[in-house]
This record gives sequence, C-alpha cells and structure tokens, in this order.
Amino acid sequence: DVVFAYSEDGQFSQDDISIAYTFYLKVIQTLIKVLAEQTENGFVFRVDTRLRPFGNSGTLLPSILAMDQYFQSHGRDWERYAWIKARVIAGDTDTGEKFLGELSPFIYRRYLDYGSIESLREMKKLVDKKAMQTSAEEDLKIGRGGIREIEFSAQMFQLIYAGKDLQLRTRGTLRTLIILRKLGKLSVENIESLINAYIFLRKLENGVQIYDDQQTHALPKDQDKRFLLTLFMNASNWDELYAQYLNHSEKVNTIFQGLLCVESVDENISLQKNKLEMIWENLEDGPNCIQVLNENFSEGEKIYKNLLNFAHSGVVKQLTSFSEARLDKFMPIFLVVASSVKKPELVIERFISILKKIVQRSTYISLLYENQNKLIKILKLIESSNWISQYIATHPILLDELLQMENNYHPPDLSELRKQVRVILRFSHTNLELFMDSLREFKHSQVVQIAAADIVGELPIMKVSDHLSWLAEVCIENAIHQAYKNLTEKYGIPVCTNESVQFTPEILIVEYGKLGGLELGYGSDLDIVFLHNSYGDSCETNGNNKIHNDVFFTRLVQRAIHILATVTAAGTVFEIDTRLRPHGQSGPIVTSINAYQHYLLHDAWLWEHQALIRARPITSNADLRENFLAIRKQVLCQVRDIDEVRTSIIEMRDKIASEHGSKDKTKFNIKKDHGGIVDIEFIVQFYVLSYANKHNQLCTYTDNVRILDACSEVKLIDKVIADDLKEIYLKYRKYLHKLSLQLLPEIVEANVFQKERGKIQNYWSSLLH
Repeated sequence: DVVFAYSEDGQFSQDDISIAYTFYLKVIQTLIKVLAEQTENGFVFRVDTRLRPFGNSGTLLPSILAMDQYFQSHGRDWERYAWIKARVIAGDTDTGEKFLGELSPFIYRRYLDYGSIESLREMKKLVDKKAMQTSAEEDLKIGRGGIREIEFSAQMFQLIYAGKDLQLRTRGTLRTLIILRKLGKLSVENIESLINAYIFLRKLENGVQIYDDQQTHALPKDQDKRFLLTLFMNASNWDELYAQYLNHSEKVNTIFQGLLCVESVDENISLQKNKLEMIWENLEDGPNCIQVLNENFSEGEKIYKNLLNFAHSGVVKQLTSFSEARLDKFMPIFLVVASSVKKPELVIERFISILKKIVQRSTYISLLYENQNKLIKILKLIESSNWISQYIATHPILLDELLQMENNYHPPDLSELRKQVRVILRFSHTNLELFMDSLREFKHSQVVQIAAADIVGELPIMKVSDHLSWLAEVCIENAIHQAYKNLTEKYGIPVCTNESVQFTPEILIVEYGKLGGLELGYGSDLDIVFLHNSYGDSCETNGNNKIHNDVFFTRLVQRAIHILATVTAAGTVFEIDTRLRPHGQSGPIVTSINAYQHYLLHDAWLWEHQALIRARPITSNADLRENFLAIRKQVLCQVRDIDEVRTSIIEMRDKIASEHGSKDKTKFNIKKDHGGIVDIEFIVQFYVLSYANKHNQLCTYTDNVRILDACSEVKLIDKVIADDLKEIYLKYRKYLHKLSLQLLPEIVEANVFQKERGKIQNYWSSLLH
C-alpha cells in the first residue's frame, strides 16, 4: 500500500512544475510496473495505490498541498484509521516526515475523541459484514476473529486516545497492544489473548502464503497443503492446528464484539426509562412533564424548570444539528440514571451546570452516552461534593478519568506518582506548551482521584493531606526539571570554582506552611522559598552564552513558577507564594543558602522562625538537604527568653483573631477565631521556639500532630492534653475539608464546636500563661 506525492516549490514556474510532474508521474508508473507486472519470472510486489486522496479517481501523484487540503476538507474516519500506519520510505524523506507531522492533527484529535465512535461503529459493521460472508469463512485476515479484527481493536483505541496520550502513536499492532496493556485500556487477559492470537494468525498467514507466493488468507482445503502447514506450525496434526485456530479466533471475536457496544444502564433503572424518556423530547408540554417528574422525584416542578432553562439556554440554542442529536440521545439516559441517586434534584441542578460547560464540545456528550452504565459513579460524586462538580465543569477532560477509575479509588503514593508523571510527560519535554498542559492534566486527574477517595472511601484526613502534598512535590520537581533543561540548553550548566575546586551548584526548594507540614488542602497555594548553594571565586554557566549563576538560578525559579502558575486552557498547576523568602517581596526571588542562614540568625523576625517550624526541603542532593536541616535546627534551637516568646505569640494570635476572625458572635471561624486551629498551631510553635534548645527532638518533624507527640514524650505537655489537642485538631481539619468540598466558607454556627472550642481556650490559658 503506497501513496506518492510531490512538494511544490515557490521558486519554480508553473511550466517547470508541470514538466517535473509529468516526469515523476512516468517514474512512479514505471516503478509500479517494475514491481508489480507479472513476467515469466513472476513479480516483485503487488502495489496498491488506492489509499491516495479520492482513491482510484484521484491523481496518482498529488501535490502535498493538495493532499493537505483534501484531508482538511474531505478526510474520513476510515482514512484516519489507515494513515495511523503511514511511514516515509523513499524520496525526499525530510519533506515526507514534515507532511506526516502536519497530518497528525487529522489522524489524532487533540482531546479524547469519543466523537469518532459512531464512525468506528460503521467501520466495525463493515468488518463484521466481511467476516460473515461465505467467502470469508476460515479467512485468516477478514474472517470471524481474524487479523483485521485484532488490528481494528488496537487502532480503535489509538483513534480515541492517542490525541491525548502520545505513547499510543505507534504503527505496529503488537506494540500498540503492549502499550494498551500498560495503560489499562483493556484487561490484561484480553490483551494477552489478542497478542497470542495475532502472533499465531500472522505466522499461520505466512505459512499459507509461502506455499506458492499467493496473496491468499484462506486456510487450505487440499490435504497436502494442510499437512505442510501443520509441519510449518509445529502442530501434531491438522485437527490440533485447526482447534488452535478456532480457539484464537473465538477469543478475538468475543473481544471484538464487546468493543463499541453502548454499555446500557442497569435493567432496574431501565424500567423507568419509558416514563422519563419523553420529558426531554416534550419539554414544551409543561403539565404532563411535571406530572411524570413528580411520579419519579419529590420536586418535579423544580427539575422541570432547570431542564427547561437549560433547553432554552444560549449554549443549547447554538448547537449544530449533529451536536443537538447527541444531546437528545443522552438526556433521557441522564434523567433515568439521576432518578436512582439519593438527592436527584441537587444532582440534576449541579450536572446541568457541567452540561452547560461541555455541551458545545459534543465529544464529551458522546463519552457520557458511551459509558452510561458508569454515569452513576459521576453523579454520586457530584452529589457528595459541589467542589467536584465545579472542578469537572472547569476541567471536563476529567470525565474520562473518573469513568475509567475503579470504584475503590486508591490514589498513588509518592513513588507511584513519580512513575506516572514520567510516563505522561515523556513525550512533551521538547514542547513547553504541551508540557505545561500535560502537567496540568496530570495534576487535575490526581486531585479528583484523591477527592473521590476522600468522599467515597473516607480516606483519613492525614492521608488526604499526604497525597495532596506528594502531588504538589512531584509537580514542583518536574517544573524545576523542565526549567533547568530549557536553561541549560541555552546557557550551559552552572559551575562554581572555589580555590581551584570545581562543583555544580544546585537548587533547593523549601516548602513552608501547609505543604511543609504535609497538611495541604484542596485549592491551597504553595508557600515556597528557593535557595541555591552557588559560591566561590568564579560562578557562571559553562555554555557558549555564559551567564552568572545568580542570574541562572533567578531565571530558573521564574520559569518554574511560570510553568506552575500560568493560566492556560488547562488551568493552573498551583499558585506559588514566595513571600516567606528573606526580606519578603523586596528580597531576591532566590537566595544563596549562606545568605539565608545569615538572615535567619541575625535579621529575621520571630514570626519567620515560627514559619520555619513547618519548613521542609526538596532536593535530590542529600548534602544540600542536610545542610538546610542543620540550619533549621540551629535557628529553632536558639536560646530565647520564654516570656518574650509568650508575649509575641499572644500578640500575634490576638491580632489574627481581631483582623480575620468572625465579627458575628453567633458564628465560629474554625481556623482563625479563638478556640480554633490557629490556637493549636501557636501552642505548638510556642513550645518549639521556647524549649527546642533543651529538647532537640521538638524540631525533628514539621507537622503539628507529631510535634505534639514530641512535646508529650519530653513531658512538656501532659499526654492526655496532647492527645486531646491532636484529636480536636484533626476533627477541625476534617470538617474544613468537608466544607471546601462543598465550596463553603470555614465558618459555622457557634454551637457546632462549642465543646471543642471551650477546651482549646482552656488549654491556651493553661499552657501559655
């Protein structure tokens, strides 16, 4: 299967191009004749040129420009399927590769291409039809369970997913199947069956064709040929070989027939479908619609108004007929599934908000329709969390992620996150825009998985924060790595020379606040301080375009923050706050670790030492990490006047309560009012700053729970009190997580935590006075 093309060069006249076209047309006609014409010595290869634009009715030698215009205007889905395997083999290969690169958006849609499923179904029907023909019986290629069905199974996933997942942009069927197994798109058992069948059928096909060099795929009827084929396949006899063939083809066909089937909703739910189906189609008949809705829901009129407003909204009115037809197919299914949740009115209202964001990108509607039996999973999540509802609306690509997740929702640990992000980013390091979008999509998918585990699996609050903090670390690491790669390509690697000793300085990232204390929440920004260990007689990069290391590290941090915080079509990764650096916003964005140490020891305020309690380093350089931890310990273990520390802590606490606490006495700000989270945090910080010089273990950890354990172990705080503080602290944090998942403020009625609030105020008085 060969396609020929030529490139038009603007420097030549039309007459020159015409002469060249005629010449090369004769060249390829001669080439085809040399390869395919039957002589007394046979032929070289059969040549099929029907994959060119317009097939047999199109010119044998189109220009690349004409081909590009053809695929933009006339390209069909079956041609996308065929061009997955396109490879440049001869002639002007640079131009050919460039053309295939430009053709890539036609073959692979940028997002998950569930919109092509209807076309794939039509193609599948053609494959089925071929397989059912009498002439196709026992045909290794087009027969039932044959090679064509395996190829279609692999390439179907490529058409749907390879726009987003570059790993799937492979030409070989076996390689594609192996990647599909790794990505979990098909079960391991099914992939193994397809791989084993493909190897068996291709070898059997070779055995059939090798006999007299004929392009045949049918199993032989002749006994002698069967005997030779049995020997070729290392089988004991024909019956054994034929049984193997039937076994493989049966497995392949079972898998093939399972693809592209609409996964319908549960039968019990389907019984209600006839009653609800007519609602969307007959919305203008208000009384009847409300009557049917009232039979299925407690607030039928409210649901009717939501549906009517959605149907009359601008986004629906502007739909093409094609997109409108998709929506009309989906809405009855949606209403049926929504009727099975606990709070259908709430779910319908929230889901319509999502539909308004995605309805004009109808591929998402196709995705939901194709996975209607899994739709209940998404509806239950948005029923439990308004935050998830809005997060999906903002990042609709997560719909596929949620549908593919197992119901038990096990978010990966730090090690697994690092493996997963390497796979996702491996093809995007040469394209910054693609890298940024890929990193954002990775972050969004992980956050929603953590939230799902939090909501459905009731993940303990400390585990939720662990997973969110690990995710932030992985994103920071990869942003720094990408920024470093970009800068070293331009300026070379930073080098220091000090007294004739050369070394390569590195960046150190210090996490503060919630991230530093492994207590990150949904939507938290990241408090980070950037340091480097560059010093010496000479400090500059070693590239042709040299810059001072201070400039290099400044640009490194600026680029990393740009990668993480810039708003793109895929959103942001994290907001970055660097105000905790030495001298705050007036200080340099990245500081040498020596200058950082001097600042903390001689110029920092007490509140900056408080912040240091929750500071944690990230770097692959163990020496640099240990250096920071030594500085942290040195600063925190200074001898301080306990009365001065107490006075400063109380003043700061009162200031926070008066400026940021609730002004309404009937309300309680869980975080900032007296008796809230800040009280517990300040109690912890008071004991570290006052007593770490005597009990160094107080500054081992950065999270409040383990610091309270340390205070208890060294008898600074009674164990009963420490356990009580921990319990209330975790209870507050868990409640704050719940509020954030419902997009509610951190303020509750004053009586909600009245007992806990009173305890904390008592502990505050007894421990700090």
